[in-house]
Amino acid sequence: MRTHDIALRFAAALDTDDYSTVAALLTRDCRYQSPTGLIEGRRDITGQYWRASRWARERFEVRYESAVLEVEFDVATIEFKDHLTYRGTPHTHTCRQRVTIHAGLVVHIEHCELDGEAARLEDYFVEAGVARDLTPTSADWGINFGTVHCPDCFAKMAGVRIAKSWRQLLWGGWTCPDCGCEMDKWGKAMPRRVKRSGKQDSKPGV
Repeated sequence: MRTHDIALRFAAALDTDDYSTVAALLTRDCRYQSPTGLIEGRRDITGQYWRASRWARERFEVRYESAVLEVEFDVATIEFKDHLTYRGTPHTHTCRQRVTIHAGLVVHIEHCELDGEAARLEDYFVEAGVARDLTPTSADWGINFGTVHCPDCFAKMAGVRIAKSWRQLLWGGWTCPDCGCEMDKWGKAMPRRVKRSGKQDSKPGV
């Protein structure tokens, strides 16, 4: 596919929170020069996009919009507009990202802030009384009404859940049908249990 078409698919996937498609369009060792520093690897990059969108949707009414502005051989410039509304007060944040594409996949992403946009966004957060903290939270108590994506492959979990364990029955959560990852109700991966071989009461040297 052409660079323009790949960039368009990538942008559209971010606009619609389609993180399985976002992950599929990145190389395994993709590099993202983000506003907070360098992020490396398909999983970590997709996770960063996911956490940022989840943070915004939990606090604002959100509508995402994007457009591919220009293409220079294997580099496409995408403009993103985040339309936010908090208690009736709207704000639109605009930024750009330059994506480098090779063999049909994104190999590098560079975030480009436009003059004054970051400061205006921070002012909006201050006026709304919203602290910018992308640290994911997790707790057994509470109900999650938001959309959950697998933290490993970013497949979207079904709204109707069938418990696969006692822990899921009691506290909620999913087992990803695509990759088998088990997660809690907030989409955080659960520690994988390793089954030990042999008798549990055996002693070394006996």
